[in-house]
Amino acid sequence: MKKYFIALFFLPLLLIACEEEGPLPPMPPYIFFNNDVNTYVIDPSDFSLTDDPEAKVDTIVGRIYAQQKFRSFTMGDSVMTSDILGDSISRIFKLAVPLEGKTEDFDVSFMVTDQVGNTVSTPFHYLIAKPIDTYTVTLGAQYNPYLGFFFSFEDKQVYTVSEMKAMKDPQGFCFGYNISKKEILFVSPSDLILQNILPDYKAGYITSFVSVPAVKGKPITKSVFDNMTNDALMRNLNMIEYATFSTATVNEGMAYLFKNEDNSVRGMMFVESLTSGVGGNVTLTIKMMR
Repeated sequence: MKKYFIALFFLPLLLIACEEEGPLPPMPPYIFFNNDVNTYVIDPSDFSLTDDPEAKVDTIVGRIYAQQKFRSFTMGDSVMTSDILGDSISRIFKLAVPLEGKTEDFDVSFMVTDQVGNTVSTPFHYLIAKPIDTYTVTLGAQYNPYLGFFFSFEDKQVYTVSEMKAMKDPQGFCFGYNISKKEILFVSPSDLILQNILPDYKAGYITSFVSVPAVKGKPITKSVFDNMTNDALMRNLNMIEYATFSTATVNEGMAYLFKNEDNSVRGMMFVESLTSGVGGNVTLTIKMMR
């Protein structure tokens, strides 16, 4: 009974303290771009910009929020005031941005001001695509006696299983055969034990993969991949839309995106030929950001 009297004694004090501190301050307004992506890489020679006029325009989509309601919202050269925005506190926006003829990086500005004067400004970045490097390599699965097993991001060379194991922190990807599942895989160095490829080795470095059969409905065929001369496609593939994993099943004639942990290295590869088994092999054309 005593503890209930103690609680009744302190409860009014807590209520008084909350009243003295006052209600929580309202949240400032914010701008959110879809998938939390605020960058688009422009490729003037991209297949999607040459055969479809509508693809020459990019559309920025997002949402604005203002707990204190909107006074104004500016996107690019367009300004909406409170008489247009009304009494809503949240609103979806879309802005079409022409890309044809663009040859330099530029930003599109977005700014929200609420009814009490709080303002937030966030730019959306458009970057011109940059050249990429191309490599052709052949990798062997874990028990292939003739071919290397690991492709290094550091020097773009292929290394054997023993050479990779001697590295302090190998950064790149492996080609292996999951013995229990009988699957041919691209594998992060961190997942070699988990995927029953190497029984006694585990690295800390994580590489992510995803197959990319098509983009905007356009299949990534060998000719499309071979004609890719810059980093626009690989940089615009969003990790939220294209969920990445530390392994990927390998299929001949398929393109794959790969990236490192901090997203500072990105590339795409196309499987030219494939042989299954623990002594199998794969021939790849790899294109990477410089």
